[in-house]
Amino acid sequence: MLSLGGNGRSQTISCNDGTLNLSGNNNTFTVTGHCLRLRVSGNYTHVTVDSADTIDAGGIYTVTIYHAGTPTINKSGIDVTVSQG
Repeated sequence: MLSLGGNGRSQTISCNDGTLNLSGNNNTFTVTGHCLRLRVSGNYTHVTVDSADTIDAGGIYTVTIYHAGTPTINKSGIDVTVSQG
């Protein structure tokens, strides 16, 4: 499992069939590869991921976009968006 956090970050991360936890505020993360589980929390964070089996998205005004697959999606928080794109 890999965890990344902070504020105002812009980063590309590789997810090689693992679990990835992303948190913080005003971040932009690009996740390459496939995640078994992707957890997104924080405020005003934007994440794109190639694919994931499960996406847990929470916080305030977070956006998660996945490119492929049909993940199980769990959402909590305020104005949390998870969509395919």
